[in-house]
Amino acid sequence: MARPKKDITDTTEEIVDNKPNKITKDFIDSLIKDTDFVLAESGSLMSSRGRVTTPLYAINCIYGGGIPLSLITRISGFPGSGKSTFSYQCMANYQKEYPDGVPVIYDMEASMDNSRLQVLGVDTSKVLRLKATTLQDAFTNMFKMLEKLKKLRKDNPELTTFQVYDTLSTGGTNKQVEAIEKGEQAFGQGTMMEAPRIIKQNFANLFPYIEEIPMFMGFLEQVFTQQNGPYAMQVAASGNFALKHDAHIHIVFGSPKDEYERGFMVGTTSMVKLEKSKLSPKFTDIPCYIDVTQGGKIDPIVSFLKYISSSNIGIVKASSWWSISDTINQMFEEYPMIDKDITKYDKSYRSTEFIELARQDEDLINLLQVRFIDFINGIYPGQRSVNNEYRKEIMGKCKYFKDCNTDNIPIKIDEETGEVLDV
Repeated sequence: MARPKKDITDTTEEIVDNKPNKITKDFIDSLIKDTDFVLAESGSLMSSRGRVTTPLYAINCIYGGGIPLSLITRISGFPGSGKSTFSYQCMANYQKEYPDGVPVIYDMEASMDNSRLQVLGVDTSKVLRLKATTLQDAFTNMFKMLEKLKKLRKDNPELTTFQVYDTLSTGGTNKQVEAIEKGEQAFGQGTMMEAPRIIKQNFANLFPYIEEIPMFMGFLEQVFTQQNGPYAMQVAASGNFALKHDAHIHIVFGSPKDEYERGFMVGTTSMVKLEKSKLSPKFTDIPCYIDVTQGGKIDPIVSFLKYISSSNIGIVKASSWWSISDTINQMFEEYPMIDKDITKYDKSYRSTEFIELARQDEDLINLLQVRFIDFINGIYPGQRSVNNEYRKEIMGKCKYFKDCNTDNIPIKIDEETGEVLDV
């Protein structure tokens, strides 16, 4: 068989020296030359970009301050479970933390309400809304917007965007709209897989823009139950053909449970699961409490206290009375220089009293967040690389840690020998 001719564009001889095991900077630079490759150390988007805080403190602690502006986030749940409320309260936080950023809503349900978003803290005068349209038109407008943002970033490199697509469960296809305009039925136009195919193909083209633009791209979707065999039920979601592998993060909101006082509904609680995450292991049963009496907002304090008072965490001991006495003792062991003024919390409270105390005392809620981060890192030591900077930030804002070295991980001291023990 004839030997292949040498490719005249082959530059291998120019870049490979007589010592192939010695990787030098010149060698790497030669490889990169005339290509789009970069060093991997410059591509850590999740750790190098800013984050958007969420209304759930537990997620902030797990993710190191919130959701990074570098991810496609899938947010799914039952109707009324809090997925839209969560997304728009995140948008309100984004506007505070990135006042020159660009918030965008793809209102595929035609359900965006100006007064409702204002209750959630969103400044709607600075939000762009795409009215309900077809899947193809929505993605066409999305990429037009991203192209414009990419060009604007050349003169304004700090420009970011926070975009919510609400929801993938709605929005027909162009074929269906054409059939309706002709007086025909939409059902049967195209194949059953047409919508997932459209979503999948467009998702594949989002990733290059994430490289160029710091963005939150959140896709909401409804879930429903369907029969799986003669007895079992399973949860399904439209659009998951496309999202199962492409989303960086998948946050699942469980079925909401209503709470009543004197016969009146006062709130709902959904359990949140971090189903898929590039930032952490899976976490389950994170409470999301929505206070109906306050306009249907997620209450971050109640949600967090519900979680850390659960039996498997126990930072707050909750029974007939609530107490953090054990947590205070543990903090003294791990942070010997902590302010002794925290002993003022060393007593029992009614649940409503403790919740009100946490609302009024930011230092207390910061103290509990630090304890929760240490609790997580005790189980998953590798999570320190994700949340340690956020832990240090919280400690810096909490007066009880003013004399502590925030660069160090918590310590324990052997009472007999005085030896410092790693947690």
